[in-house]
Amino acid sequence: MAAPSGAPVRESSLAEVQASDRQSGVERASTEGKHPLRSVQAMRGLAAVMVLILHATEMATERFGSRQPNWWAGAAGVDIFFVISGYVMSLSSGRLVRRKGGATKFLKRRLERIVPIYWIATTLKVALLLWIPALGLRGLGGSWHVVASYLFLPSWNTSHAALPVVPVGWTLNFEMLYYALFALALAFKLPPLRVLTPLLIALALVPLAVHAKVYAPLSWCNPILLEFLFGMMLERAWRRGWKLQPGPAWVVLCVAMSLLVLLPGQDGTLLRPFLWGLPAVVMLAAALSLEDSIGRRLPLSILLIGDASYSIYLTHGFVLPVVARLFEALPWAGGRQMLPIVLVSLALCLGAGWIFYLWVELPLIHFFHRRRMPA
Repeated sequence: MAAPSGAPVRESSLAEVQASDRQSGVERASTEGKHPLRSVQAMRGLAAVMVLILHATEMATERFGSRQPNWWAGAAGVDIFFVISGYVMSLSSGRLVRRKGGATKFLKRRLERIVPIYWIATTLKVALLLWIPALGLRGLGGSWHVVASYLFLPSWNTSHAALPVVPVGWTLNFEMLYYALFALALAFKLPPLRVLTPLLIALALVPLAVHAKVYAPLSWCNPILLEFLFGMMLERAWRRGWKLQPGPAWVVLCVAMSLLVLLPGQDGTLLRPFLWGLPAVVMLAAALSLEDSIGRRLPLSILLIGDASYSIYLTHGFVLPVVARLFEALPWAGGRQMLPIVLVSLALCLGAGWIFYLWVELPLIHFFHRRRMPA
């Protein structure tokens, strides 16, 4: 990954973001609260790279008619993100249940973390599509589609798909719904797992009776919501002392990763939370069990990708069209094969995401952290 030169700069950035995140509850400490969960950061980085590779293969197919198949398993990176989100929210915010104003504090922290850079990305995408419409394959939707994108509300785009202006933002629509339900439990001073279990199961079952294409907000009713619940259940089991020994943990981790990579695409199917979500839960459980033995040995580059995973996730859609233009300019068609396209996409998207993280996301994290500091 392209990154600023000089080890002291990189180490300083990692230390700063970890310090900020301990305060904000975003990148959570271990159950004892002694050190950051580096294994979780590594899984975040893996999830971001999986999604990036998927979209790079899709770009190669759409732009150049590549004969190699798209790597649909890369979509499972989203399932990893959702499971991690369920685990981290339960771990970091469960103590707010009996605290006055806990729901408000929770929502404020979540909005500070998610909204600003997503709005920046959305505004940039709107401006680019108005200025150079050819940059996007699907163009810009109507005015309500733009407004709904800022509000994290599902709405139809020009292809009648419930995707926001920044297409990867569909996952944030689900995240915001999850946060709202979590805050609802906190508002009534009830254990979030007890409240969200029936609610998420009910929403997951709606597609069995009603098709989402009838009304855009129905796309919120999706079995993928169960993956937040899986993460919360794992946190409950972890808090009660459940843990794998290192040997079995390595075996379980390898098996779960193999399942995610080898299972056929489950995007949009009712089986997705079970064929992709459950292996993601098992991966997270194994990674947590190995935290003490490998956490501090993980390469800094992997942790940096995990730190910047949100920025990489939001920005790679801006970089891939540039990669396509670069390869369109090549004088020989052989240079448009899938592998070189994916490799160049990885290098440029990770580099751009890291720069966005350093220049935009990290300063915003520090800004909100300073606002919360007592005078």
